[in-house]
Amino acid sequence: MIEINKDILIIGEQRCGKSSVTNQILKKYTNYEPIRGDALIIPLQSAIGRSKRTKEKNNDKIYIEDLALLNLSSKEIAIYFRDIYEELKIDLKSLGRSIIIDTYSLTVEDAVKYFSSDCDIYCLGMPNETTKNLKQMIKNNDTRNDWTYYIGDIMLDLACNRIIKNSKTMKEQCEKYNIKFFDTSGNREEKIEMIIKDIEKNTINN
Repeated sequence: MIEINKDILIIGEQRCGKSSVTNQILKKYTNYEPIRGDALIIPLQSAIGRSKRTKEKNNDKIYIEDLALLNLSSKEIAIYFRDIYEELKIDLKSLGRSIIIDTYSLTVEDAVKYFSSDCDIYCLGMPNETTKNLKQMIKNNDTRNDWTYYIGDIMLDLACNRIIKNSKTMKEQCEKYNIKFFDTSGNREEKIEMIIKDIEKNTINN
């Protein structure tokens, strides 16, 4: 029998450190395979959008609608991720490999409903951050790969307010469903290291 680590699901608001945690685990533990939830959602939304548009006569350009109008519900996304997870784990488990999923698209309730039987769930957020500090942190660390790199100050302020507000909600949900919540406000590197140690102790090496 091949001994396999339990799978991991990392949820939480955008820019709260989910990818940083996932990347460090993947770098240190080569028996984990990633499912990047956000990378799966954006193409899906685009495909849904394209199916609802028509091309101009004599012009191949497709007009881009507001993707916010095409957003799937957390439940729909959870079912979509679950189907992908089920397909992947059949082959991966036979190879002795585990799965780590990270996404901002799931509520705590749907994460528990669809994944708690197979995954240890960890939630990240910044409920105690300020808009000013979060905005500065994002600007200091932005790269061309980050969606926040391309928005202006007003939109960034709105995004920071949403991240903080949603983080508070997710923290409350975690308390309700007994899911571990990690506040990554403040010293990000120190918090990330603490989260990884907790995952190692309670999931990877347990």
